[in-house]
Amino acid sequence: MDRLCSGFYQVAKNYYFPGVGEPSSAEECAVNSEAYNALPDDLKQVVAFACSSLYNDVWTEYTTNHAKALKKLVAEKGVMVKNLPEDVLLAMGNAAGEVIGELRGNDDELVKRITESFLTYRESMKEYKPLADNGQMNMRLLDINYG
Repeated sequence: MDRLCSGFYQVAKNYYFPGVGEPSSAEECAVNSEAYNALPDDLKQVVAFACSSLYNDVWTEYTTNHAKALKKLVAEKGVMVKNLPEDVLLAMGNAAGEVIGELRGNDDELVKRITESFLTYRESMKEYKPLADNGQMNMRLLDINYG
């Protein structure tokens, strides 16, 4: 089996977007807190930089391989790319909203604080992201003459 194509195309020829987790690749870099706290400040910065850079390297590999795999799935495996219908997206969003509502009402103050922080951040990105990320991606779709 090709490492870019896991075999799902054998049972389902549809690739629906947007994916609920896209664009994302969750990464984790765990460090023993006692060992970390014992480090001098300069080495703490080295560890922090290494953890941060891990995400960038892995995310780049993740998105690059997904782009290659999708192209191959369409060209060689007969997969059809389809947009999820708006009613499905709204149903998914509303289901997530129910979970967030439960988290907001949680007795644990940390859970509430994290949930509110997430919602505040999400709200702050609503106007910006279509201009920044979406704008950049849409510009890349233009038929640009590269000489």
